[in-house]
Amino acid sequence: MARGLILLLASLVLAPALSTAQEPTPDPKPVQEPSAPSFKSGVELVTVAATVRDRKGRLVKGLNANDFEVLDNGERRLITDFRTE
Repeated sequence: MARGLILLLASLVLAPALSTAQEPTPDPKPVQEPSAPSFKSGVELVTVAATVRDRKGRLVKGLNANDFEVLDNGERRLITDFRTE
């Protein structure tokens, strides 16, 4: 009878450990921190002001868009609006 009691106690102590050892534990999910609000934007028009002077410092008049070249990271951009003052 003592032997049966020892077996019973041993099975009660070991049963929870054996049952959890057989079950795969799920991978813990990474905690996601709340992200800051964001938005996408773009630029369609950039204003560039230019003053052109000759070697003597006098203003050069009569220039048009074909007299200028606008580069963006080495890529030529189209001049869509040109004004003189």
